[in-house]
Amino acid sequence: MKIVRPSLPEELIRIPCLPDTDEDMEGLLLENAALPGTDLCKTEWRGCVLKNCDLSSCDMSGAGFVDVVLDHCDLSSCRMENTVFRRAEMINCRLTGAELIHGILNDVTLRECRGDYLNLAECKCSSVLFDNCTLREMALESSRLGDFYLKRCDMTSASVHATPMKGIDLRSCRIGGWNVDISALRGMIVTSEQAAMLAALLGLVVREDVIL
Repeated sequence: MKIVRPSLPEELIRIPCLPDTDEDMEGLLLENAALPGTDLCKTEWRGCVLKNCDLSSCDMSGAGFVDVVLDHCDLSSCRMENTVFRRAEMINCRLTGAELIHGILNDVTLRECRGDYLNLAECKCSSVLFDNCTLREMALESSRLGDFYLKRCDMTSASVHATPMKGIDLRSCRIGGWNVDISALRGMIVTSEQAAMLAALLGLVVREDVIL
């Protein structure tokens, strides 16, 4: 697993709130900011750290986050259509109901985040790690997953359609109650217990006892 981490400046400029300017955000530390519902469309963030910020219900459509760390931020119900995350980390963030439709994630790590109902439809993911995240009822539809890693995640009741899962290792994850295209499961790596669970989608009844 090789994921490039964000490259941050040695010193960040601490700001109390968003500057009233259309210029790109570069080398900034934004901490404890309450910005729910803010229009952040097409904003560009480079070499920044956002910590303990309330960004819930923001519109980040078309925004770019490059070499950025989001630490303990609330991104729930955010609209992030066509948003780009490149060399980014999200730590203990809330992404409940966030919509990253048509987004691009490249060299991105999400650690201990809550992403129930996270929508990654038609998202292009390359070198992405979800580590110890809650992803109940997340949606993967027509998504492209390259070097996509899931460790110790709760993916209960996820929806997976038109998204090839070949080579994706879910052995450390919870995956019960999936709504999934059977063809998407081909080549996915699971435990025998998980395989029995998924077999129910085919109408199979798995029993260990043998009647001679």
